[in-house]
Amino acid sequence: MKEYYKLIREADVITVSFPLYFSTVPAQLKLFIDRAQLFWEMKKRNEFIKNKTGIIIATAGNNYKDMFTCAENTMRHFFKTINAEYNKQYSVFIPSTDDYSAEENRLRAENIINKPLFE
Repeated sequence: MKEYYKLIREADVITVSFPLYFSTVPAQLKLFIDRAQLFWEMKKRNEFIKNKTGIIIATAGNNYKDMFTCAENTMRHFFKTINAEYNKQYSVFIPSTDDYSAEENRLRAENIINKPLFE
């Protein structure tokens, strides 16, 4: 984890991508987020953590109202912990991936993602 802590401390932008499982982040990502407790403790001790931007890229097989809300809230808390301002404008949420082929999903994602990141 020390290598990841170093990368997080030095990053300008943190982009986290994941598939949605039961309306939340996968267990492996949640484990990583829980290990970010170190950054929470650093903030409590007023240790400087470089400002950064946090961006989400998430996919889901289904499509229903508010399906990304739980995962987005989890990521907001993670970003706050690592001193990253969540940028919803550049975050990408792709529902209904089960309804399309892999190639169609790739094209859908490209169409959504191909926008200027920082103007």
